Amino acid sequence: MKKMSPRLRGKLFSKPARFVAYCGLMRVLRTQRTFLKGGPGVFVLIVPHENSVEFYEDACRFPAFGESLGGGFSANHERTDIVALKPTRGKRAAPYDLLDASATKDRLLVVTTSRDLLLEGFDRFADAVLDIKPPDPRHVLAAATVCHGMQMSTEQAEAIAAAPLKALRCGEQVAHSTGSSRCSMPQQGRKRSGPSWMPRSRT
Repeated sequence: MKKMSPRLRGKLFSKPARFVAYCGLMRVLRTQRTFLKGGPGVFVLIVPHENSVEFYEDACRFPAFGESLGGGFSANHERTDIVALKPTRGKRAAPYDLLDASATKDRLLVVTTSRDLLLEGFDRFADAVLDIKPPDPRHVLAAATVCHGMQMSTEQAEAIAAAPLKALRCGEQVAHSTGSSRCSMPQQGRKRSGPSWMPRSRT
C-alpha cells in the first residue's frame, strides 16, 4: 500500500477501534508486498476475539481498496473482496469455500475467528493463513494521540488493550486492574477530559 493521502488518513484516524485494528492487521500483512501494491493475494486472517471480527473487516478496506475508499473508481474493486466469518448461534453454517471464492476474486481477505469455519483444505488455496495478535498497548497509545489528541498512561493503554475492541467504540468499562472508573460520555456542560473510551485515573 502506498503512502496514505491526508483524506484517507483522516478516515482511518476517525475511529480509535478502526485504527487499532488496522495496526494489528498491518503487522501481519506488511511482508505481503505484492498485495499491498495492488497485486493478487488470498489471505485468511484469524482474529483474536469473536467480537472483533467486524473491526478487522472494517480495517481490511484500507489495504484492500486504498485511495479509492470513499469515492472514485478502481479496478481493484472488481477484483477484491473482504469476507467476514464467525460462528452462528444455534445452528451450524456450511463451511466457507475459499476455492470457489478465489475463482472470481484474485484479491481476497477472509476475516474469521477459526479455521474450522472454512472448507477443509482451504490452506492449499490461500497464499497465507495469518494469526492477528491481540491489540498492542502501543497502538492504543497511538490511537489516543492521533484520534483524539490526548495522552494516556501505559497502565491505561494496557487495560484497554486487554479489553474487547468494542470498548474503544462504545465506552464500555475496561479492565479493573487500573482502578479506573467506568468510561462514559461526558455530561452536558462538563468539560471533557478525554475520549469516552479512555479510563479515568482514580484521584
